[in-house]
Formats: sequence, structure tokens, C-alpha cells
Amino acid sequence: MSEQLQHPARTQQCPTLQAVLQALPAEQRDTPFVAALTEPATLQAAQRGFVILPEWAEILDRHFPPAQP
Repeated sequence: MSEQLQHPARTQQCPTLQAVLQALPAEQRDTPFVAALTEPATLQAAQRGFVILPEWAEILDRHFPPAQP
């Protein structure tokens, strides 16, 4: 489960995000796709600014690791 979903205080910084997460069925909340979208939204709310491209890349790599050959 993503760090944001484990720590509701972090999503409380963004009430809209919290409402969307609560509306999702539990099995959808635990997907990498939702976690990868939730993390930058939460960071953006906490930083009060945009998430820069290197941070986006780190987030995507964390939730969707590159396939090993």
C-alpha cells in the first residue's frame, strides 16, 4: 500500500484527494496506479508548488519498477 494511503494525515492536506480516495473501492485504492497518482498530488499539496520532473520519475520508478531483462 502506498505511503500516503497508510498515513491519512498526509492526504488531509488535500481534502479533494481524500474524498476521491474514500470513494474508491478498497481493492482499487491499493493499486500502483492510484498510489503513483496520489503521491505527487500529496507532495504538491504539502510543498504548495509543482512536483518537478526528477521527482515524478522517482515516483514512477518506485511504483512501476523497470522490467529486468
